[in-house]
Amino acid sequence: MKNPTNNDELGNLDPNQIIKDYKPLVVKSVSKVIKNKMDSEEVVQDALIKTLANLNKFNPVKGSFATWIAT
Repeated sequence: MKNPTNNDELGNLDPNQIIKDYKPLVVKSVSKVIKNKMDSEEVVQDALIKTLANLNKFNPVKGSFATWIAT
């Protein structure tokens, strides 16, 4: 998936595609901090749900979509 550069592009994205494309990034970030697999999976799920719920807060002027998700 192309990195979205504005909110209009985000609005046209399939949530399943966002999860498919960015889950590995979230898993990598979370697993560096949380070593317990079950806890890590729960945090990843929560992070992806919050990402989808807050897509309207993404501002491409402040950084890339991947950076926004990872923070």
